[in-house]
Amino acid sequence: MKRLLFILVSLLFALEGCTQNDNTLLKQKDSTIYNRVWVLTRMNNRKINYKENQMKVTLVITSENEYASGSSGCNTYVGQVVIKRNHIMFRDIGSTKMLCPDENEAIERMYLNNLNDIDSWRIIDEDLYLYKNERPILIYTKE
Repeated sequence: MKRLLFILVSLLFALEGCTQNDNTLLKQKDSTIYNRVWVLTRMNNRKINYKENQMKVTLVITSENEYASGSSGCNTYVGQVVIKRNHIMFRDIGSTKMLCPDENEAIERMYLNNLNDIDSWRIIDEDLYLYKNERPILIYTKE
């Protein structure tokens, strides 16, 4: 567990050392997706009903070093994100491997699989929509 945490922290520092790319102007224009905690409210057209004391599924996309992180319901995850205009791609996602209740584990597995398939995004009424083939798969609200 400590080894995995060390690897994730090292990855964050390595990504932070990357230089800015030609998307700097785009990032400033589309800053509404960046540096916010997004809480998952719908997945595959199903409402997510969180129980009291249940860890919420979250997403944070940082503008400085283009990485995504958050909670997948039980574990935490981190990975690289590439955004160009309304296209988005998540890759190299890694997560901690804590023992989770079966219900949380199923949601977590589905969430991480869906995240890998996302190809575009849009903000509608301050909610973040992540799409696959123009179909909304993951919908978040600001925390």
